[in-house]
Parts: sequence; C-alpha cells; structure tokens
Amino acid sequence: MASYKTPQAGWANALVGTPPSQPPYVPYRDSEKGQESPLLAAVPSYESVNTANLAAAPLPQAAPPRRSRVDKFWTRVGYCLALTLVCVFLAPRVYHRVQNAVSYGEHSGIMHGFPGAASDHPECVENARWSNHDEELEHHHGADVYPHDFRHLVKTSFNLPLNSELLYFLAHGTLSHGAIEIIDDGENGDDKVVVDVSLLYIHDVALEKVEVCRLHRGSSGNGVGIFSPHSLPPHHHHDEYRTHFSVTVHLPNGAGNRHFYEAFETDMPIFVHHVGDLDESAAFGKINFKTSNSPIHVQSLTTEVGRVQTSNSPIDGKIAASKALDLHSSNGPLKVDITLSNKDGAASKLVLHTTNSPIRSGITLVSLKEDGNGGSFDINASSSNGPVDLIFPSAPTDSTLKLDTHTSNSPIRVTLHKSYEGSYDMQTSRWSQPTLNYDEGVEDPAGRGRRRVVETHTYGKGRASGNVKWTGGDANARETGSVKLSTSNAGLHLNL
Repeated sequence: MASYKTPQAGWANALVGTPPSQPPYVPYRDSEKGQESPLLAAVPSYESVNTANLAAAPLPQAAPPRRSRVDKFWTRVGYCLALTLVCVFLAPRVYHRVQNAVSYGEHSGIMHGFPGAASDHPECVENARWSNHDEELEHHHGADVYPHDFRHLVKTSFNLPLNSELLYFLAHGTLSHGAIEIIDDGENGDDKVVVDVSLLYIHDVALEKVEVCRLHRGSSGNGVGIFSPHSLPPHHHHDEYRTHFSVTVHLPNGAGNRHFYEAFETDMPIFVHHVGDLDESAAFGKINFKTSNSPIHVQSLTTEVGRVQTSNSPIDGKIAASKALDLHSSNGPLKVDITLSNKDGAASKLVLHTTNSPIRSGITLVSLKEDGNGGSFDINASSSNGPVDLIFPSAPTDSTLKLDTHTSNSPIRVTLHKSYEGSYDMQTSRWSQPTLNYDEGVEDPAGRGRRRVVETHTYGKGRASGNVKWTGGDANARETGSVKLSTSNAGLHLNL
C-alpha cells in the first residue's frame, strides 16, 4: 500500500496565516479490482485570517427577568382606568366645545328685522319680528344693566287695544323665564297698551327654539305669549340654551283720570313680577298674577278681586281690594300692606297663605257706605313653621270682622283696632299660655260715649277665650265678629 508524508511546512504556514499547500495526490490502487482511487479527499482551500485584526466578540448579556402575570394584570388595569377617565371626563368636554363652535359658526350672523319662529299655539295671531340690539350690550359692558355673559340682545313690540276685556300674558317652556314689569309710563289718553319684549341669549340656536307672539282669546281678550320646548336635547351644553326675557307692559298714564281695566292676568312661571305705582292711573276689576320660584313685588295696586300666587319666593308691596284678595305662596314670606273695603252685602274676603315662612301684614278695613260705618270682613291667615303678625290700624265703627289665624311651631301676634266687637278664642299647646292685652280706659272710637267691656270665659292650659263689646250710650244690637288664633309649641298674643 502506498503511503505519503505529511508536509510539515504547510501546517507551519497555517499558524502564521498562510494557507497550507494541498498534499500530493497519491493514487490508491485496488489490487483486487485493478482500479486506482484517491486515498484522501482533497482539502478545500480557505483564505488566510489575520488574528490581529479580529474584533473582540461581545460578551453574552443576561436576559431581562420576565414580568410576572400579576404585574401584567395590574398594568392592564391601570391602562383601562386611564382610558375610562379620558372617555368620561375629557371626551364630553371636547365634544361640547366642538359642538358649540360649530353651532356658533352656523348661527352667529347679525340679523335686523327678522321674523321669529312661527308658533303653533292656537291663540297666536301675530308672530314676533325681532330687531338686533347687540350694540347695547357692548355699550353697557361692565354696567349693571343687563345680566352678564350674554352675547346677543333682540327686541320686539306689540300693541294691545286699551279697551280689551282681558289683557293676559303667558310663558311656558324651559327657555321661557325672566321678568315682567307693569308700569304706567304710556302716553296719557292713548288707546293702546304697548308691550316691549327683550330677549338675551348666547347662541342663535336658542332663539330658534323660542316662539313669541301676540295672542287673541274670545271676543276681546288680547295678550302676549312666550313659548319654548318643554324639554331640551339630552347632554346639551348649558350656555347653548341660556336665555333671559324682559317684558315691559306700558299702561297709558291716566293721572287724575283712572282707566278701568276689566281683567289683567299673567301665567308666567319663573318670571319675577314688578308692578309699579298704579294707584293714580289704573284700577282693575280682576287681577291674577301667577308665577313660581320668583318673587312678586307690588308698589301699589287697586282691584275689586285679586289673586297673587307664587312659590319658594316672597310677595310684598301694597294692594287694595274691595271684594276679595288671595295672596298665596309656599316657602316664601308675605309682607303686604292691604286695604280691604266693603259695601253693604257680602263680606269682603282676604286670604293670606304660605308655608315655612312668616306672614306680616298691616290690614286697613274701610267701609264704602256714605257714613263710613259698618261693613263685613272675613280674613284667613295661615302658615306653618312661620310666625304670623297682623295689625289692624283702622276699622269702621259697627263693622263685623271674622278672623281665623293659624300656624304651627311659631307664635301669632294680632293687634286689633279698638273698634272691634265680638268673641276671641286662642289655643296653643298646654305648656304655652296665651296673652291678652287691652286698655280699660280706651275712648269710644265712634264718639258716642260708650264703654268697652272685655270678658274672659276660659283661661289656662294653653287656652283663652272671651268676649269684647261696647256698652252704654247709643249702642245698638247687631252682629258681632269673632277672632280665632291657634298654634302649637309657641305663644299667642292678642292686643285689643
């Protein structure tokens, strides 16, 4: 068998980077087959490598520790909470700002003499035509003339016949609120009542929802109505629909020559009522002022029959009535000076009612008979959890007064005019004792030389009752009055 010698020089060259030469080819002869074949396969060649130029291989880095499933869970919970907060608090604000910007861009044009929305109210006969007065807002900026933060002011006006059997004013809907003022600054001798309506708002989208029109009812009823939707779109922005109405009713100035208005009515929830000093220029057959959550202020007013009603707000001022007057509130005080007059016949009636608030009233009783005597009066005053204080500074001689006053958990104090004749009955809790105060030597208010006698029938355990009468002189037998006071857990005070 043939052999070969390994070339040492070639391996030595490999150590210094020189590729070794291939070993010599020595054929192998198979003696049995008579064939020759190579003993070793050829070694493939390779390029030399300079070890000096080799870069150091980076050391293997330790793999970061794997996060536990608990950490991953709380991380995901945190992401979910953050996303929820963004959706709940931020997204709606962004939406409303974009919506307001779009709305303001679409409805921010300045308009002059433009028609208002047509009303479908069955009594509407003339829709408002608005005129723009934004310049007044700019002129009075910073002054206490208009409510703040409004961007637009529009106005309209209506003329109502002075000889109307009924003048009436209506307001209904979520955007219908503000104030109404009734004054007598119109032209003396004029045959019309001028009604001015002003509307403050921010976005015209609110103006588009409002319907203002002249009303007509029956044969001779005329008025003005303010109508708006009973509900607003869900998730609406507060400023987008914020409004404020001002209604001014200009009655002709009839100084020295009162004009008689058969009937005057308002049904305007959330409208503050201001009634001017109308005694010298106007008299009414019937008034009915109705609002809610807003006060009613009356400077002076004369009517035959009147009803004034509100809630959660006071009623104050000066009112004269000749047949009946009803002042009704809840959670609001009544502070009114009242003149109640009477002719022969049915008694003139007065009702004062509120809850959780005081009643304080000075009540002057007047007889319309030629001699100024007599007259019949029926008065009821009631509250709860609020004191009642009534004073009668004047009353006709020989008049009949029936007074029923009630409250709870609060005192009652009544001061009658010295002309009073009739019974009295006071009742409160057993541990509170009523008090009766009177002057035994008081002079006869009629100048007839009579003497007043005060009798006590029951006194003690929370009750006092008796009778008051004038005797002697030319005293005549007639119907007398009655006074009833009742409360609980508080005192009663009757001054004669």
